[in-house]
Amino acid sequence: MRGGISVANNGIKECPFCGGKAELAEARTNYSSESYSVICTDCNVGIFSPKKNAKSFNGFSSAEDAIEAWNRRLG
Repeated sequence: MRGGISVANNGIKECPFCGGKAELAEARTNYSSESYSVICTDCNVGIFSPKKNAKSFNGFSSAEDAIEAWNRRLG
């Protein structure tokens, strides 16, 4: 379903670049904290939360925040 929301995929919209399926990705750091991002399974575009005072990026602290950020992005 191009441009829509896939209910079967936690309400995650399709990729704005290729129209592919996007999935929630979960990672654990060395300190057992969880972080989440959403990544397209076709073109590997993803959305991450910028770390404060750093030049790198990190996942979101909740799955809901990651999905919300992915769904409101401009494409």
